[in-house]
Amino acid sequence: MMPRESSRGCKLNIREFWKTSTPAPENIAVNTAEAYMWFRSLFAHMSINVHCQRGIGVRERLPNRRAAETWDIQVGGLRYTISVGYYESGRIGEIFIQNHKQGSQAGLMAADSAVLCSIALQHGVPIETLRHALMRDGRGKPSGPLGVVLDQLAQEETQ
Repeated sequence: MMPRESSRGCKLNIREFWKTSTPAPENIAVNTAEAYMWFRSLFAHMSINVHCQRGIGVRERLPNRRAAETWDIQVGGLRYTISVGYYESGRIGEIFIQNHKQGSQAGLMAADSAVLCSIALQHGVPIETLRHALMRDGRGKPSGPLGVVLDQLAQEETQ
């Protein structure tokens, strides 16, 4: 491994860096920040492109007025309200999930995962790709509310 120049201007070999770094609380932030800057400079020449149906990383936003569908589901003993927004072509463009208990950890995580899913859909990622990326139990059933919603939407598309 080639030594690289750190943010402080000294040559740095990452293996030696972690061997010699002191795990004292006052040094952890400095060591972590320095390692982050070193790794960032190491991969700065690389670019990551997302290949999707419409091209490389192109986000297609939904119109301000759009068709939407809302229904309720129950997952793990919790009730969720699902809202799905569609493009004019009928393609799914956004998913919102709300828990009946405002501010609950499960509701926040479900809402965050739905927002990430919506952004992925707007970048052209197929629903099947998202479905296969989510956790499932031993019987192959989705573990969370987003998985249940994506399974329901995929079933509707095949009918």
